[in-house]
Amino acid sequence: MGSSRRTKLASIVAMIGLTTAVFAVGSGAAGAGEEKRGNVNGSLELGQLAAQTGPLSNIVQSLTVPVTMAVDEINAAGGVLGKPVTYTVADDGTDPNLASESLEGLLEDSKVDAIIGPTSSGVTVNILEEVRRRGVLLCSGSNTSAELSTTDSGGYYFRTTPSDRLQGPALAELVLKDNRKKVGILARRDTYGVGLATSVKKGLGKGGAKVVHFSLPLVLAAKTFFILAGSSDFAFSAASAVRTVQS
Repeated sequence: MGSSRRTKLASIVAMIGLTTAVFAVGSGAAGAGEEKRGNVNGSLELGQLAAQTGPLSNIVQSLTVPVTMAVDEINAAGGVLGKPVTYTVADDGTDPNLASESLEGLLEDSKVDAIIGPTSSGVTVNILEEVRRRGVLLCSGSNTSAELSTTDSGGYYFRTTPSDRLQGPALAELVLKDNRKKVGILARRDTYGVGLATSVKKGLGKGGAKVVHFSLPLVLAAKTFFILAGSSDFAFSAASAVRTVQS
């Protein structure tokens, strides 16, 4: 099965899950401090928080195009409960303040029942309290922070991508299987980069490799993560690597 087909099917499965959860949650009672949202107008209105601007904007199409394809396919098959699914995208900007404003717009102006996204783990962590208070389902396909595995969302947050607790050891295993003994790690200094880099470093240590350089610059290109590995000593300049990435 091709990667585009897998992406499309994953999006459809995620949306079917969201659809089921929307109507299940809508029929239940609101918890303490939560709004009883339910279904707003009898049709399924989906929103998405995606990085249309900001440091992760270069991957926005990989997040929005599969959802558009899935919505089109669902509507071509008759929609949900005999009505077409609507879809509205709002910018999260990889910025908690902008994401909060966009969240408000999706809920109040677009009247969405469920939201896909946000793009980054850090933004999700910062808006979860509002998501829980407003009683709206949130499902991200790109959040990997291990922190989100234990954060209390009141049952309103889901994700379809594995956390760094799985990705870190898996990446470390690949390096170890290549018989690399001395490793340099360069990652973004944000929720994504720090979590994954720390997890990889821990896995390498357990496998007997030595991390000879561990660098977390403030700014790197979106979703940047480097592992430089060798069987012998090597010199590594983080500043040089950053200049190369930014050029």
